[in-house]
Amino acid sequence: MNSKIRQLEDNLIAVLDASDLEAEIKRLILNNLTLMVTQKADMAIQLELRDKLKEAEEPIVEEGEMKDAEST
Repeated sequence: MNSKIRQLEDNLIAVLDASDLEAEIKRLILNNLTLMVTQKADMAIQLELRDKLKEAEEPIVEEGEMKDAEST
C-alpha cells in the first residue's frame, strides 16, 4: 500500500511538472482537488460510521438461539 501511495504522489508531481501552467494555477487546481477528495473521504467515513451504528443496534444472538424464537 505504501508503494501505491508513493507512486500516486510521484505521478501527480510528474503531471504538474510537465504542465506549462503557472504555479498559481497549479495551486488553485490542487486546492480544488483537495476539497473534492476531502468531501469524498468525509462521505466514506459517514457511511462507515452509519454501518457501525447499525451493527451495534442489531441484537446479539447466541449460538443455538434463533432471533424471535418462541419458547415452548
